[in-house]
Amino acid sequence: MSINKEKALQLFDEQIAQAERKRGNATYENRYDDLYHLAVDGGKNLISSLLGEDEGKKYFGTVNGIALGGSGNRVLDMQHYDSHMGRCITQLQIYRRQIETLWPNESIESQQDTMATLERMARRLPEVIHQLRQRHDNRDTLIVKDEYDLQDLIHSLLHLFFEDIRPEEGTPSLAGVNARMDFLLYNEQTVVEIKKTRSGLKNKELKEQLSIDIPHYSRHPDCKTLVAIVYDPERLISNPRGVERDLSVPSNGMPVQVFVVQS
Repeated sequence: MSINKEKALQLFDEQIAQAERKRGNATYENRYDDLYHLAVDGGKNLISSLLGEDEGKKYFGTVNGIALGGSGNRVLDMQHYDSHMGRCITQLQIYRRQIETLWPNESIESQQDTMATLERMARRLPEVIHQLRQRHDNRDTLIVKDEYDLQDLIHSLLHLFFEDIRPEEGTPSLAGVNARMDFLLYNEQTVVEIKKTRSGLKNKELKEQLSIDIPHYSRHPDCKTLVAIVYDPERLISNPRGVERDLSVPSNGMPVQVFVVQS
C-alpha cells in the first residue's frame, strides 16, 4: 500500500479507536465476535500492509502472547481478555508513534506533485481530444460532446498516474443535502471535479455551482485538496485566468485549485 504519512496516521487512529470500543463494550458472550476480529485481525492487516508481513506477525505474536480464555472461570477469562485487548491497543500505539517519528513528512511535496500532474493533464486536454478524432479509417472514437464524455476521458487519463480512483464518491450531508464528487484520488486525498461549459454554464453559473459544491467536499474525511477542471472548448469564459484566480481560494482550510482549459 502506497500512502502518505498523514493517511497512515489516520488509519492507525481509526484502528486504535475500534480496538478501544471493542474493549470497552465486550461481554463474556460477545468478546470474540466480528467486531473483535475487525479490531485485532484488522490491526495485523494494517501493520502488514504498511510495514511488512514480518512486523504484522510480530504484532500478532505479542498481542496473543497469553492464553485468552477457556478456563471456565468467567472473571479470570475476562481479565485475560482485557489484558489481551490492552496489548493490542498498546502495540498499535507503538507502531503509530514509529510512523509519526520515522516516516518523512511528504504531505506537502506529495500534494504539489499531485497538483502538478493534474494541471499538466488538464492543460493537454485539447490536444488529447483532438487526437482522439484522428482515427485510422474513420473508426469509432470518443467524441467529447458533454460533461459525461469528458468524465469518461479524464477517468481513463487518471489511471496513467494514480492507483486508487473512486468515481462518484458521496459526501457527508450539509444542510440536509448530499453531493457526489466526480473522482476521489484516495491515496492522494484529492477530489477531482469536472465541468464543461455550455450555454447555461458560463462564468456566473460556474462560480455558483462550485461555491455550492466545495463546502460538501471539505467535509469528506478523505478530501484534503480539491481540483476542478473546467473544459471550455467554445471559449464561453471571457477571462479564464481571472476565473481561476477568483475560484482557487481555500475553503475551510482545504486548498482549492481551478484549471480553466480552452481549445
